[in-house]
Amino acid sequence: MKPKKPGASWAVSPVSSVCSIVRVNMPTGVKVFRALLLSDVHIDSKGHVDRSHRKLLDAAKAAGAPIIKLGDTFDAMQGPHDKRADKGATKDEHNGADYFDRLVNTAADVYAPYAHLLAYIGTGNHETAVLKHSGTNLITRLCERLNMKHGAKVVPGGYRGWIKFQFNIRDSSRTAKNLYWCHGAGGGGEVSMGVLKFKRRQTYLPDADIVATGHIHEDVNARVARYRLSDQGFESSDSILHVSVPSLKDSQTGKAFSWEHEKEMPPKCDGAYWLTFTVASNESRATIIVPNAHRIIPAEL
Repeated sequence: MKPKKPGASWAVSPVSSVCSIVRVNMPTGVKVFRALLLSDVHIDSKGHVDRSHRKLLDAAKAAGAPIIKLGDTFDAMQGPHDKRADKGATKDEHNGADYFDRLVNTAADVYAPYAHLLAYIGTGNHETAVLKHSGTNLITRLCERLNMKHGAKVVPGGYRGWIKFQFNIRDSSRTAKNLYWCHGAGGGGEVSMGVLKFKRRQTYLPDADIVATGHIHEDVNARVARYRLSDQGFESSDSILHVSVPSLKDSQTGKAFSWEHEKEMPPKCDGAYWLTFTVASNESRATIIVPNAHRIIPAEL
């Protein structure tokens, strides 16, 4: 039996309050690098789709892929100052005076086997609400717990930011791709499913190769092309990859009453995305990296 070829290795480090770098080493023979994009997990909600969540985490573990989370790891709506509080919507193990501590404990236990794969955990509106009303940052606390207890190097992120994937290919060629992410805002639009914002974001993110968002719980991806002009006056075209990452929460199926039903909101798909980077060659035979996004349907795993 031939020995298994080594795969790509990676490491993450913050370089500023809004940017982190994932340094990827691509040895000879390795053509594809993958990262898992997750968003809106809502891990403490009774509507959390736990089976799908664990399938996705296990898939990342099998691939040795970094996990990037785009906010709303927590639901966290049962705090003492939250007008949305509904004790019936939280899991029994979280009911207590130390409510927020219990949320962090639960998340830390779930992510412990995957701590070395968690590269970046962003902040969503559910976490910023806790910070605003209760003065504690759940994402910072979770990352600190994972880093201190398991020797991980998880980077806590803000509400938006940049992740630069810097590739070292066969110890000779170096190139980079920029991911801009934002947790997101608004309802997404029942018909447009957030696609209108793809074009809007393209106007103010000229340095992005990929734009990823969450919040609206929609599962959509698209490439939007653009013209480019070189310093020498030659025109070319490229594209930005836009991804709306779905959630891992379903609080309305099988229920006669729910907040979603009162708003007449449709059901949403659960899932995640593989963000892939493939080594290829352009017309000049120069080495390039081609980014793409591949939908993951948990039922297929």
